[in-house]
Amino acid sequence: MIHEAVYSRLKNNAGVSALVGARVYPVKGEQAVTLPYIVYSRISVYGREISHGNTTKAAKSRFQIDCYAKTPTQAAQISEAVVAAFHGWKGTLGSEKIFISQVVDTQDAFDLDTNEYVVPVDVEIFHKEG
Repeated sequence: MIHEAVYSRLKNNAGVSALVGARVYPVKGEQAVTLPYIVYSRISVYGREISHGNTTKAAKSRFQIDCYAKTPTQAAQISEAVVAAFHGWKGTLGSEKIFISQVVDTQDAFDLDTNEYVVPVDVEIFHKEG
């Protein structure tokens, strides 16, 4: 599944793991998680294609990858590592074929609930569904 490919890309990328270690979580962070960390979730899937009456299993998934840290500088550094890992990424990871991915948006924010700096990175991934 594409979720597993995104998780693997985040966990195994040297630039990302150097900054957050193994603290990569789907949908929400663990309670009382140590900073810094990443939370990722798929926010949409669209563009499922049909060719000659059959599905091609090609789809575009959009993921939001939130980079949490104690300082805005640290959150920005993590987001830059995420951008480097995903912008232009293509290939096969497990059973998932990634045609191409691109970063489509980033922004600076502050989470009032957790009192942490966060930089959301939106990534669009064109892939073949497994």
